[in-house]
Order: sequence, then structure tokens, then C-alpha cells
Amino acid sequence: IGPQRAGEVVLVEVGRATTDIIVLERAADAAGNPAPSRRAWSRSASVGCGPRTDRKAEGESAPWLDRLGHEVARSLVAARAARGLARTGPPDALLVAGGGATVDALATVLEARVGIRPVILDGLSAGASAPTTPDHDPRRGARFVVA
Repeated sequence: IGPQRAGEVVLVEVGRATTDIIVLERAADAAGNPAPSRRAWSRSASVGCGPRTDRKAEGESAPWLDRLGHEVARSLVAARAARGLARTGPPDALLVAGGGATVDALATVLEARVGIRPVILDGLSAGASAPTTPDHDPRRGARFVVA
């Protein structure tokens, strides 16, 4: 998951009631080739996008968006501290999936809090939040599932 040269990847799965925040770490082998990612840290935050099904209309003022931005930023700091890293600044990649990923304002909020524009992984549809070039083949369904 994430760009092959990325060392630290943060995956955020935004659900209805909770959000899973997973930090993946990829090191290079002796030849300098990227190794597979491994889970370095994870937590479940008690903030989600709520029961609404029409999230496209939500603006940046939705209270859960601000709380989610804070949780992701705080989690990144905690993940680094738990691994003994002095690193600051944004991760190498920020990927967002789940039902809350369809909220148009989410990418803006996370970019402001974390310092990097997230890639929205929208494996089930090509909605307004999907990138110009979808990261999936809509005929095949989801590319991955976070469980």
C-alpha cells in the first residue's frame, strides 16, 4: 500500500462511528529496493462520519471533520514517539478510505492538519471525491478492504 519509495504511510479508514488509523513502515533491503510494508502502529479513534448517507453536501464546518483532523495528527505524533523517532512533518503518504472518505472537505481538513494532501482510495465508486484518474477499476469493485 502506498508509493513504493514511501517509508512512512498513514492509512485512515473513516467509518460511521470510529476511525482506524494505521501507520505502515517500509524499509529498503540491502540493495536499496523497497521491502513490503509492515504495520508499525495502529489505533481506533472514537470519531466517525456519523449516520448521514448524503455526505457530499457537508462543508468544512462539520464538527467531526475537525475532530478527525486532530486525531490523525495526534496519532502520527504518538506513533512516532512509540517507535522512538524524532521525525516531524508529514508522512511520506496519507491514504484515506471508508465511508467518510466520500466527504469532499475531508481531504482539505487532513491536508491542513497533517501537512500532505491525502489520496482518497475509493474502490467502490468514482464519485465526485474520486481522483481524476481513479485508483481502481470500477468493474472489479474494491481494491482492498480494511478490517
